[in-house]
Amino acid sequence: MRKFLCVFLIFASFLSCRSTNVNWASIACLVNGTSYFTGIIQEVVKEIENEVRWCNLKLDDINQFVNTSYYNWRVLGPVNYSNGFTISVQDLSILNIKTIFSTKNENGREYGDAYIEGTLRISGLKVGFDVKTNFEDSGERHFTSVHEYETTTMLLWMNRNLLTNETTSSSGTLSIPKPRDVRHVYLPKSNITEVLSRHFVPNVNAGSIGRWGREIIAPLIPKHAAKFDFPEIRFDKC
Repeated sequence: MRKFLCVFLIFASFLSCRSTNVNWASIACLVNGTSYFTGIIQEVVKEIENEVRWCNLKLDDINQFVNTSYYNWRVLGPVNYSNGFTISVQDLSILNIKTIFSTKNENGREYGDAYIEGTLRISGLKVGFDVKTNFEDSGERHFTSVHEYETTTMLLWMNRNLLTNETTSSSGTLSIPKPRDVRHVYLPKSNITEVLSRHFVPNVNAGSIGRWGREIIAPLIPKHAAKFDFPEIRFDKC
């Protein structure tokens, strides 16, 4: 009953603002919106840690061709990184949460929409690969590699239809650390791995990490949003 009353009050306020030519979205605010969205993302992270498991966040294969000189050594040949997976994540936090209200029109029917976004900061992301090289003067060699990203960020958002209470979600802008903020460990160590560490480009994993957001993280948001009461909407700019 309380949810139906809430929807009615929001819709009534929406109509009242329209009748007085006031832009309701400019004066609406979400009470405790930050703690609401933070709570949802915390539940999403728990599910990934306990059920999805970080190791199941895979990375695409990487193929490179190295053509360089290392001191007096001419290095020429292909490099393949395969079986990429997430080893661990040191910390996750949600930052810069904000809410934007708007009026949408679907099939001639207007309704209010609440858009909530936040930046997921992933600290100490470690990923690993099997590595195969086939340089001209050394033949086929095999290694393992671990790459630790200092800080990676991902935009997450959800939309709430204030008339039907339907919740949708997605992910967007991704920020990958610069090469100097990524640490590499190759085993066994050799002059070949020295070359590999100098030629690894961190943003080659951007497509894989972005896919985690679209296909794994964002789809869990509506599921866990259903566990929380949607916060009160006030029309006094809070």
